[in-house]
Amino acid sequence: MSKKKKGDVDEIYDQPIDGESKILGRELDEMRKLADERLSLAQYMKAEFENYKRKTKESNAQAYLDGKRDATLEFFPIIDDLSQALKTLDGHVAQSGIDIVARKFGNVLAGLGVVELDVKKGDTFDPNIHYAVMAEEAKGVEPDTILEVWAKGYRLEGGRNEIIRFPQVKISK
Repeated sequence: MSKKKKGDVDEIYDQPIDGESKILGRELDEMRKLADERLSLAQYMKAEFENYKRKTKESNAQAYLDGKRDATLEFFPIIDDLSQALKTLDGHVAQSGIDIVARKFGNVLAGLGVVELDVKKGDTFDPNIHYAVMAEEAKGVEPDTILEVWAKGYRLEGGRNEIIRFPQVKISK
């Protein structure tokens, strides 16, 4: 084994240097600070992504309901025509065929979450639920009483449970 001489490179590395430990301590503190910053950034990004996923899911669900509502609205004139045909064909041989078609339409709408509003003659008019098409004087009837239902109203279940078509009614003055 060779003897180490004063000033030898190995001798320098074997001895602790007070300044070196301070430098290493500062570097360690900087690395910890950097790690904390990166961890905070990762947590923030994770939270942002979770919010994005939630908002996207809600947006997609609302778009589906809006599309379902818009498509359903197109069927109402046909259903109105079938209802009117059933009234005029009382006892006619074609009445049973039209009744079958009307029930099939009703079943399709029910499958889509469309519910018919229960509105009948004699109910009290509510502007939040009904659409008054006409108002007329009626003897012996309280004001704002539904005299006739001209078109059925419907509500779409799910989401906001909104009325997608207000029942059209004639009311008393």
